[in-house]
This record gives sequence, structure tokens and C-alpha cells, in this order.
Amino acid sequence: MTIHTANLHARLWDIANTLRGKMGADEFRDYILGFIFYKYLSEKMNSYADELLKPDGKLYAQLKEGTAQGDEYLKAIRGEALDKLGYFLKPSELFGEFKVPDEFQEPDLGILDFEEPEFGAPDFDADDLRENDEKEKD
Repeated sequence: MTIHTANLHARLWDIANTLRGKMGADEFRDYILGFIFYKYLSEKMNSYADELLKPDGKLYAQLKEGTAQGDEYLKAIRGEALDKLGYFLKPSELFGEFKVPDEFQEPDLGILDFEEPEFGAPDFDADDLRENDEKEKD
């Protein structure tokens, strides 16, 4: 494992612990697995509906619910999805549409704020290596 990967792993673990707060690890795992499953179902529904809409040049997430044309598409997709997938989610119910109310927003944790490793030339020379070799022989 490179230093960069180890730092990223440690940072992600710290973020997970911060998000978990006082909740036990097992309870937190149950919540996270539920979200991961919901995301999977949403992506599968979106992909399946996009394939059905491909001949019409439309995207599922862009269908307008509450309009005559949008509701007509949704009704047809709903029947197909229930037959093929066994479930149905409207575009507004997809994972990407899930919004947390502002009062529950956590401050930015800087998930992508980590230092990039520098891959420049090492700051030692051959004399340093010889000195280390001599010390190891003694």
C-alpha cells in the first residue's frame, strides 16, 4: 500500500467515524448498507428506463412528472419495470434526487482535501547511501 493510499484510507476512516458520531458501528453499518442498496436500485432503475426511452431520445431522470407526456411515459415504464425488475421508482425518487434538509447538513469535511504525494527526485545522494551501508556493517 503506497503512502498516498494509506493516507486516503486513514482520512476516509476518520470521516466515517465523524459521520457515525455516537452511533454504534453495527447500527451505522445497517444505515450505510441500506443507502448503498437504495443507490444500487436507483441506478438499475435509471439504466433500465433509459434503455426503454432510447428510441424516443429521452432520459429517465429528465422526465417531467405531473405533465401529460411525462405521466404517460411513467405509466408505461412502471408496467415494464414491475414486470422486469420487480420494483419501480419515479425519477424524483432516485438516489441522486435525495436531498438532506439544510438544517441537517453537516459542515464540509473536506473529503477530497488531502495532500498529493510528491514524486520528485529523492533529496539524498549516493554519499548518504554509502554512510548508511557503513553504519549497518558496524
